[in-house]
Amino acid sequence: MVKKPSMGRQKIDIKKIENPDARQVCFSKRRSGLFKKAAELCLLCNAQVAIIVFSPAGKIFTFGHPSVDSVIERFLRGHNAGTEIPQLGPMTEELSRHCCDLMEQVETEKKKKEVLQERGKPAAASGGQESWWEVDVRGRGLHELEEFKMSLEKLRDNVLNRAEELSRANSALVENYFKLV
Repeated sequence: MVKKPSMGRQKIDIKKIENPDARQVCFSKRRSGLFKKAAELCLLCNAQVAIIVFSPAGKIFTFGHPSVDSVIERFLRGHNAGTEIPQLGPMTEELSRHCCDLMEQVETEKKKKEVLQERGKPAAASGGQESWWEVDVRGRGLHELEEFKMSLEKLRDNVLNRAEELSRANSALVENYFKLV
């Protein structure tokens, strides 16, 4: 049996992987490799190591020897127990604040999306979903078309009523303005 030669290790460009499935596979493999190298560093050099990784999906993965907590605690205390906690630089503080702001914005947008979905309205990011008045009416039955016509007439009446209200309010504002002048 002749073995087909493999392509071997290939050099890849270091850039963001656009395909989400391929990105997840790459993340899992590289995370495993990173943790394996950290474990080797601990064994070979008797080093204390802590690694915290957030996946693209937001899950957290950690590796620590002897433990993540003990390494972080040691870092915060400094090498000696009497050493002060290291201060963050101004650039790090600014980036941290910016990151928190962005996370808040993401949460706000997620809540908006959920509210829109609960109301039955398409979210802006969903792209391509049409409103009820944009639905193709070809192929609809007589009963559906009559209901659709009544809905459109109701919409028209509501728009006309609102336009009248705004017109009256505008007229009242103009009259009051000229009374003051």
